[in-house]
Amino acid sequence: MMPSMQTREWLQFMQHEYLDSFVKEGGSVVKFAVPLGEQVRPVLAGGLGQAALDRGYLFALVNAEETKVHMVDHVFCKVADQVPWQRLGRDVIVKLAAQQGYAPPSD
Repeated sequence: MMPSMQTREWLQFMQHEYLDSFVKEGGSVVKFAVPLGEQVRPVLAGGLGQAALDRGYLFALVNAEETKVHMVDHVFCKVADQVPWQRLGRDVIVKLAAQQGYAPPSD
């Protein structure tokens, strides 16, 4: 039998080894998770997604049941659809303007 980790243990490992160290220090990572039980899928995605968002990272979920993951352009488009492009662009513009002494607009 292949070794496996419990869901909570895997989430803690991902948080410690990747989110709190490797990614925090400037790395990037793509991880694939294959839950052994259908009931684990939402716990896994929700736990990892929330941990990423809590740290200010982006999180994208691609489900092989809905996306042709063997076609990289489909994976790219599925991820790109989940990126908040307008917010990220605005944040960059506001930061650059602030560096030049301009005050950001009040919303």
